Amino acid sequence: MKDDKQNQNIAIKAKEKKPWSKRKTIIFWSVGIVTSLGVGVGVGYILSSVFNSGTVGNYDNINVSKYAVDYDALVTKYQSLPEYTDYSKNFTPAEMANLSLSLLHRQNQWEIQGYGKTTFHVFGVSGDQIIRSTFIRDGQSYFEESLSKSNMVQAAWRMYEDYDKGDQSTVSRYSGTITGEATDASFAFATPTQYSRQDYYQHAGRYLDGIPCIYIISDKCLSPESQKTTSGIATGVQKTDDGYVVELELNPHITVKNYVLQMQATTDLAGPPTFQFVHLTFHLDSKLQLISMRNYESYYAKTAAGAGSNLIGDVTSYVISAPSSIPELNTPTSYDVDTSTNA
Repeated sequence: MKDDKQNQNIAIKAKEKKPWSKRKTIIFWSVGIVTSLGVGVGVGYILSSVFNSGTVGNYDNINVSKYAVDYDALVTKYQSLPEYTDYSKNFTPAEMANLSLSLLHRQNQWEIQGYGKTTFHVFGVSGDQIIRSTFIRDGQSYFEESLSKSNMVQAAWRMYEDYDKGDQSTVSRYSGTITGEATDASFAFATPTQYSRQDYYQHAGRYLDGIPCIYIISDKCLSPESQKTTSGIATGVQKTDDGYVVELELNPHITVKNYVLQMQATTDLAGPPTFQFVHLTFHLDSKLQLISMRNYESYYAKTAAGAGSNLIGDVTSYVISAPSSIPELNTPTSYDVDTSTNA
């Protein structure tokens, strides 16, 4: 049965496969679809004016299955513990992060909003690429919005999926326009591009209906000893009065395997970007429910034309306490989270 499903997915993919953008030369200045959490949330790929320097990455030897997480086992152990447990004594930092993501994903309704930027210097022009994103689950329906704007480029995307057909479900992607601020997006004239669930994964690096984080997180992919604090923040857990702060300094070669899949599919790059560091910060409540996640990262990217540079991205994604229903295509998203806390 599993082989039949895989063969059907391959057939659908061959029939429906479409480029993520018909104009990669435009999109290569655009922002990555957050993930992420959109949490996952990936960051931008604005490139600067350093030419023909640096190297592109190679992730061919990364076997994702080696870092697979048994979310069911983690949740089972979590549910067996007493109510007022100090979870930092029962789980590693990576396990606490994965538990928070799994507990969120299992809820029937949730919403995450991402706020951040990528600072860039392109052809003598410096600025910030502003990033906003929303991820919603409402029953078996899933939604993602990714918005980005700078003084050089803008991008707006919406993705919808009804997971009523399981692995045979499809994802509809719409390209819109920014009409004012980064959050002022219009999809009035957008027409959908349809993807099989598996084909969407090949473009986006994650299933729209999957765990809302594009990074690979496990004890096996923490940053090696020689690079433990490349970001300046060490791996560890701080217990607070109302929960936990989990810091993860991740191996910048392993954790981005799915992320670079997205980058290459959506941009005109010479090869996969090379990451200098990837650091994730999780704010959790006393029951390991996710409050926010920050992804802070530095990487080098190079276009097929030879332009490349180092970039630093910083995005924090917040779980919305009162999640919204999935909006209609032309219904704007409200971005009004208080980003002064848990950032």
